[in-house]
Amino acid sequence: MAPVATHPPSDDISKSTVSVPEKGPALVIGSLSTAQDGKYQRVVSELETTRQVERQMLDRLLDRGDALSFLEEALLTSA
Repeated sequence: MAPVATHPPSDDISKSTVSVPEKGPALVIGSLSTAQDGKYQRVVSELETTRQVERQMLDRLLDRGDALSFLEEALLTSA
């Protein structure tokens, strides 16, 4: 005999629960001005209620980028 799919009666559907997917981690990148006026911390605080938050500051990201490009240039010239 072939398999048969069965469906619950329509009144049981209203009692069923639907799972909502969890939100993934959030990345918040702030600047000096958003840190000074409180917007950066406000966004971080709001997001932390529902998910894990990674915090970064724009100036530090740019400084690391300069350091990485300097390192890359140094490696290329030494080769």
